[in-house]
Amino acid sequence: MEFKDFLIVLPAYHASKHDDRREINERAVRLMAKLGISDVAENDITEVSGGQLQRACITRIMLGNNLY
Repeated sequence: MEFKDFLIVLPAYHASKHDDRREINERAVRLMAKLGISDVAENDITEVSGGQLQRACITRIMLGNNLY
């Protein structure tokens, strides 16, 4: 996982007491693919659209709250 992807999963690492990081990473990859942002996850914040940023926020929320 790239460093910028790490910024998406970091809140889930802190929120999770029982899930291991590998499982969180796997869920993140699946969710980013489902939301259509896996191809831009490595881009700088200035290189993505507002909608893609919103989907990254949704990904962080869903992972952090174990909703996916």
